[in-house]
Amino acid sequence: MEASLKRAVMLFLLLALLSAAALAAPAAGTARADDFALDATAEVAVWSAIPEATDYVLSVKDEDGKEVFSAKTRGMTRFPLAEAFPCGGEYTLTVTAFSDLSPLSSASAVVSVFSSLSPPSFADLSEGVLTWSAVTGAKSYSLVVNGIPVGEYTLPSADLSREFSAGGVFTVSVTALGDSYNTDSEAFIRTFTLPVPPLPPEDARVSVTGGICLASWISREDENADAFVYELIFEDEVLVSAQTTLNYADLSALVSKDGEYLFVLYALRDGVRSAPLEISFSKTTGGDAA
Repeated sequence: MEASLKRAVMLFLLLALLSAAALAAPAAGTARADDFALDATAEVAVWSAIPEATDYVLSVKDEDGKEVFSAKTRGMTRFPLAEAFPCGGEYTLTVTAFSDLSPLSSASAVVSVFSSLSPPSFADLSEGVLTWSAVTGAKSYSLVVNGIPVGEYTLPSADLSREFSAGGVFTVSVTALGDSYNTDSEAFIRTFTLPVPPLPPEDARVSVTGGICLASWISREDENADAFVYELIFEDEVLVSAQTTLNYADLSALVSKDGEYLFVLYALRDGVRSAPLEISFSKTTGGDAA
């Protein structure tokens, strides 16, 4: 009887010790705060559970330390990362475990993400300047006009006034260029039809006689110009910029100082200017134009 009682007591003590150990040890997939760990790929982040944690906060930062994504979970220890990365690159993921508002522990991991850039979503043309939508992750942009490479641009714009000056039909192709983490995008293609500008006027001249300065020109009959635009420049200052339907302009009030002047003339048709016609002349006190 006494032996049986001793065995029962020993068995009870053993069971009590095993129960205490089971309560003290974390369940499978859990960890104490000082053993908190994070494992991440470009697709998913997985971290160990802390029994005392009520929430987990995931933060994703790019190579410059800028936070590009964050999320908060309650009880979850696995989070898909399909929407976390704006483009390819090196990212630092940090998960912090909280007990209500008190942080318990945090763990970090670095992930390399590889991606293909999206093409620009639009392109517009205004006064010869082409602009397009910026692409996240693009280091520069390659521009091709009518099959001819124009160049690479770090900003999403390019001055193509020279390429488009003759008017006509232009097919523009813009490609976002990447780096070792981002492959180049497909080309965004758009076609622009621009009016053909008129030819500049003929036989333009500027005469200075005494105090009279008169500019005159002959309109090309086959160009059907609606009007003419002229500018007078002195020492890099534009003294006047005006539009007229006449074939002459009286500049007498503007040519008051001795020196070199530049008269610039354009033909205007349907709002499109011709190439400039430039005439240089000089004024000297008591003399005529040189």
